[in-house]
Amino acid sequence: MNVVNSGSLSFDAWQKACERGVQWCLDLQEPDGSIRMPTRCFDAIYKFPAALVATGKYVEAAKLLNWLENETLTADGDFRFPERKHIYSWFDCFYTYTNSWIAIAAQRAGFFRLADRAVRHLLKYQNGETGALQSRAIETDKTGYCDTTITSQGGICFLYTGHYEEALKAADALCRIAEMQDDCSGLFYFRIDREGNLIKEPLEDENNVDWIRIDRTKGGQLYWYLGIASAFLCHTYEFTGEKAYLESAEKYAGFLLDCKGSLRSFAAGKFGYCLALLYRSTGNKKYRDAAIDYIDWLVKAQRSDGRWVMDDWSDELWFFPYDCTAEFVYWISEMAKLLASPRVGSAKEATRHD
Repeated sequence: MNVVNSGSLSFDAWQKACERGVQWCLDLQEPDGSIRMPTRCFDAIYKFPAALVATGKYVEAAKLLNWLENETLTADGDFRFPERKHIYSWFDCFYTYTNSWIAIAAQRAGFFRLADRAVRHLLKYQNGETGALQSRAIETDKTGYCDTTITSQGGICFLYTGHYEEALKAADALCRIAEMQDDCSGLFYFRIDREGNLIKEPLEDENNVDWIRIDRTKGGQLYWYLGIASAFLCHTYEFTGEKAYLESAEKYAGFLLDCKGSLRSFAAGKFGYCLALLYRSTGNKKYRDAAIDYIDWLVKAQRSDGRWVMDDWSDELWFFPYDCTAEFVYWISEMAKLLASPRVGSAKEATRHD
């Protein structure tokens, strides 16, 4: 683990970064609540409601959620524009990722009807045998492949909306994925087939090994696949008090802590979030220090206008600054909240008992 800075909690600096970022988002909002963008697609806007809710912009969040329900919610609980849902191919392979962000924001904002319809759509994606959630659209995909991101985001939605049995099944699937890893390989595979076996080769139409595994020795990995799994498992541990969930959460996070560049990446927002959660659950200062280090790096990476954007993004990737700015506002806000409230006593002492 390479933690460069393990300094103090810089809440003022973090709050100002969130304020700059959310203001950039608000400057794109139209009077009807919609978000101005060059091409209508969910690649750009799906994290905006969560960022607005997390920073207390409830009126603006309500306007946007109301617009999304009226203009984009389908009869079966999906979100899409008439002409498209996404323009970036990644989303076709991880279809409900956008849905889960909106559902969480809707629940947090008190838009319970919208959240319920969205989550009922997500429930259709859960494999009845493995508990994992299918990656691609169920209407068109016959492979039944599942992955940690879709399963974890869906599982967090289930926790938010009271679908606890389904959430625990999803968490159990992530524990099994962690157990199946070869600890000596330096690789962590995060996709399974419908029978629960690890997938170690990309689909022919994807041809992208980064969408099935993390390589500890390489920088620029898609760290969020393991970060969000660790975060969801940590939530599940706090909910149940079952140590197995915490142990699996630490396995996912431990692999990332040993990965090259994992604390210096736009792809690690969920990793930062899981570190803050792990500190709250364990009190282990290595998680606290790594979380602070990552937030401080994010704040320094923010542009003066409030955006998060990388120099090598082309005009065709115009939606990435929308995506990243809203997401980092959300994660910095959530991480600050968690780091400010370390747990006293064990999770087991405070959990539910049926």
